[in-house]
Amino acid sequence: MTEDKKSRLADKKAQQKQLDDNLRTVDDDINDSMSQGKLRDKKARRRKLYIKIGGGIGLAVFLWWVYIALFTYGKGSTAYGICKVFLEQQVQYPVELKVTSIQNFSQMVRIWYVQHDSFGQVRFEMMDCYFKKDGSGLEKVAVNRRQLDASLVESFNKSISAVLAYPPDLTYPPGLPDSIKELKKSTLK
Repeated sequence: MTEDKKSRLADKKAQQKQLDDNLRTVDDDINDSMSQGKLRDKKARRRKLYIKIGGGIGLAVFLWWVYIALFTYGKGSTAYGICKVFLEQQVQYPVELKVTSIQNFSQMVRIWYVQHDSFGQVRFEMMDCYFKKDGSGLEKVAVNRRQLDASLVESFNKSISAVLAYPPDLTYPPGLPDSIKELKKSTLK
């Protein structure tokens, strides 16, 4: 290669570099002016605000769900409510009547309860409510596995529509404490 060709090639490279630098500066100027625009800043601030609000709402919903799952008890069926009302009507003169446990079966509800009567006696008892297959009411009721009189059950079945019209509290009980000391304290209150 001759000197002349080398100088032309170097001049061509220098011109291309200068052109690239000019293009870069024009692109940079456009990007800078776009990034500093008021509309773009406003949209970016609004987007950040929406993300913060959405995150706050999502966090609040999650914390509410955790609270409900950990600190509240479930709700029972109407069969549990009917059996609970029958229990409240049949226990005579309770100073305290506390439902401690529930077991739901297909056609039966079993309620464990603590009865503190007017003589100071504390008794743990169980009531089984058997429902008719057509769902129209109670078929039979047993307290401590002894069946109650059928006339009591039939007279109660007449009032089931009133129970359903004004349903009782269907919240499941918290259950019995794990230790004997806590059990004695909770039954003596």
